Amino acid sequence: MSDQPVRFNPVGNMDKDSDPRYVRQGNYIDAKNIQKLTEKGGTGGAVIPVKGNELAFTLGNVEAQNKKYRINEGETVSYEIGEFEVYNGSIIDALANLSVTIPSLPNVNSLLVGGDLIIDGASPTQLNGTWTIQSINGNTISLIVPPGVPQVLYTSTIGATITSGNYEITFLTMNQNHVMDTFQTAGDAASIYASLTDPNVFEYAAQFTFTLGADYVDVEFNGFNYYDYYIQSTGNDRLDIFATQEAIPLNLTGGLIANGSYDILGHLFITSTTLEKEPEELSLSVLAVTPIVGTTFDAPTRITFSSNHDFQIGEWVGISQSNASWLNGTFLVSGIPTTNQIEIITDTSFGGVHGNVGYVVGDEVMLRNPQSIGEIGVALYDHDADAWSYTRLLRSIQLNFLTIHGNDITGRDDVRRKTLYYTDDYNNRRAFYYYGEYIEDGALAYINPNNYYSYDNIDQQNEVSSNSIEATVRLSEQVQAGALKAGNKRYFCYLVDYFGNRSAYSAISNVVSAYEGVPSGTIYGNDPETPTGKTNRLIIEQIDTDKYEYIALGFIDYVGEAVTASVLSERTISSRTMILDHTGTEETFIVDLATITVSNLNVPKRALNVDLIDNRLVFSNLQEDPKLDLRPWSKTFKHRIKQKWITETSKYQLGEYQDVQVIHDNLGYMMNETYRFGVQVYWKKSGTWSEASWVDDIRVDPNPTNVSNPQGDDRRFQSSPPASDELSNYDLNETILYFFAINCIFL
Repeated sequence: MSDQPVRFNPVGNMDKDSDPRYVRQGNYIDAKNIQKLTEKGGTGGAVIPVKGNELAFTLGNVEAQNKKYRINEGETVSYEIGEFEVYNGSIIDALANLSVTIPSLPNVNSLLVGGDLIIDGASPTQLNGTWTIQSINGNTISLIVPPGVPQVLYTSTIGATITSGNYEITFLTMNQNHVMDTFQTAGDAASIYASLTDPNVFEYAAQFTFTLGADYVDVEFNGFNYYDYYIQSTGNDRLDIFATQEAIPLNLTGGLIANGSYDILGHLFITSTTLEKEPEELSLSVLAVTPIVGTTFDAPTRITFSSNHDFQIGEWVGISQSNASWLNGTFLVSGIPTTNQIEIITDTSFGGVHGNVGYVVGDEVMLRNPQSIGEIGVALYDHDADAWSYTRLLRSIQLNFLTIHGNDITGRDDVRRKTLYYTDDYNNRRAFYYYGEYIEDGALAYINPNNYYSYDNIDQQNEVSSNSIEATVRLSEQVQAGALKAGNKRYFCYLVDYFGNRSAYSAISNVVSAYEGVPSGTIYGNDPETPTGKTNRLIIEQIDTDKYEYIALGFIDYVGEAVTASVLSERTISSRTMILDHTGTEETFIVDLATITVSNLNVPKRALNVDLIDNRLVFSNLQEDPKLDLRPWSKTFKHRIKQKWITETSKYQLGEYQDVQVIHDNLGYMMNETYRFGVQVYWKKSGTWSEASWVDDIRVDPNPTNVSNPQGDDRRFQSSPPASDELSNYDLNETILYFFAINCIFL
C-alpha cells in the first residue's frame, strides 16, 4: 500500500522541501531509525541504522463517574440481664461502679472490652442508654461510669436487656463540614437497607439508589452527577463501610499522561495523570452569594461574578479566602443560570443554615482545577509475543498527580511485595506497596484482599512519614491484683498500619500514681520500687481503625530522679476504643525518652528527590509548608474559673491527692497564681499538629476581670455560675467536712 514504509538503501539525502514528484533520484522525503554521518562540509555520507521508538501501549483515559459505597453487615445480639451490681461513690449523688450479669451469655460472643452496649428496659431509667465495656469476667460485664451519673438506690431487671451491635451511620457533604444525616440501625443487611430507604429515618433517602445484597448494601448518590460525599460508621461499634468507586468530575477526564516511572526487575511501574498544572487562580470578582440559608434539598448556592466565566456543569471548582468558612473548599457546579453566574452544591443543599451577619462578599478567590487525579500502574513486556501489557493498580483523586511535578521514584522487590517510594515536591512524601498478582485496581482491599488501600483513606495510607495520631490514653481505674511498683507513670501509645509503618507517639497522659495501702487502713506513700499489688487499667480512645492494624501501649516511669520510657508488646486493634491493663508483669522494651516528643515535631512533608542508599530511605531538597498564624483566632478565646469538689482525706478515708483517680483527672490550679495557656490544632489532611498558639495569661482569683493579660484584654466570662461552682478565696478558719475544692479553668 502507498502509506506503508519502503526499505531501500539511500544514496542521496533527505529532501522535505521539494514536491514529491520532483525529488531527485537517490534522495528521500522521510525516514526513521537512521543516522546520517557526513564529513565536515560534505554533502554525502553514510546512513547508519539506530534504535528507535515505537508505540508499546497507551495508559488509557479517565471518564467521569459517580461515587459508590458498600456497607457490609455487622452483628447485633441481645441478652436478658440477670442482675445489676451497683456501687455508689463517696461523692454525693454519684454512681461509681456498675456491672451486669448475663446468665445466657455464650462462651464465644461478639462483646469486646472497649466496645459499647445498650441497656434498655431497666429501672431506674438512668441505667438505660449506651455504656462502654470496661472488663468481662465470665458472664459478668463491668461498665465504665462517666462522671455525673446519679447514684442508684435500687435496681430492677424485669424486662431489662443489653444489646451489642447498634450501629451509627453518618452521611457527610463534599468538604466533610456538614452532616447530611446520621441515624442508628441494627447490623444485619436487611435492617441497614430498611433504615436507608426509609425517609423517616434517613432524610435524603430519595436522592440515593440502594441495592440489597446477601450481606451488604450498595449505595449511590444520584441527586447530582459527580458529587463527592462521605459515608462513615461513627459509633464505637463499627460497620465495614468503604467506597467502591470515587466521584470524578468532567474537568479531570481525558487521556492519561505519564509523570514518572521506575523499573523493578522488568516490572515497569508508571505514575500518570490527566492534568498539567496546579490550581489556577481566576480573575473573577464575586458580586453576590445567595442563598445563605438553606431550606430544602437542591437549594444550591448561587454565585454572581462581575464578568463572564467559562465553567461547565459537572466540573469541580475551588473557593478560598472567603470570610464565610462554609464557602471555602471544593464544590460541584450544578447549574449555570447566566454567563456570569454559577450554582454550586454547598451544605445549603442539605439543610445548612448560615447567617449573613459579618459576612462580606468579595474576598473569595475562585480556583480552576482545585483537585487533580493520579494513577499507578505496571507494564510488563512479553519477549515471546514481542508485546507489552499495562495494568492499572490504583487510580484516585487523592493521589493528586500533575505532569508539571514529575514523580521521582525509587523502589525494590521485597519478595512478598513490590515497594515504591516517590515524591514530587508538591504532595507529601509517599510510598506504594503491592502484594500478589497484578489485576486491575488490585491495590484496593475490596478487590484484592492481599492489599490494603481504600478510597477516602489513600492519601493517609500512602504517607511514608510518621503521622501524628488522634488517639488518647487516660486512666480508667486502678485495680488490685497486679505487680506495679510504687511511683508515678504517664502513658502513651503508638499505632502500626497494615504495611508495618509506625505512627508517631500519641499525646502523653496525665500522671498515674501507684502505692500500697497498709492493711491497718492508714494511707500513705511508699518508697520507689515497692511492690503495690496494683494494676493500671487504661482506656485508649479515637483509634483510627481504617488505617491502623496494631497498637502498643507505652509508659514513662518516674522513679526518684530517674526517668525512663518503655513500650509493651504490640497487639491487634479490636475497636475504636480499647481498654488495656498494665500489670507490671508484661515484657517491656526500652525506648529513647527523647523520641516520644520529637516524633510529633512537624518535619517537612514534601521533598524533591528520593533514593535508597545502603538500605536507608533518603529524601532530599525538603520543603516545609508555611506555618499558619493562629493567634488572631486563639486570642478570641474566653475563659471561666470554677471550683470542683473532691473528697477530703482523713486517716482512714482515701481522698484529695491520695486518690489516684483525682491525681489523674482533677489536678487544680493555685489560688492567686498566673498561668499561661496555649492551643494546638491537629491538621487532619497532613496528620500533624500545629505549634502552640498563645491564648491568654490567666490569674486564678475570684475577681470578675482578669488582670494578668499583658495587653489588658480581659476575656473572663463568669456568667453567674451556680453557687457551688463560685470561686472564693480560702478562709483559713473555715471547716469543711468530707469535701475539698480545687480550682478549674474552662476555655
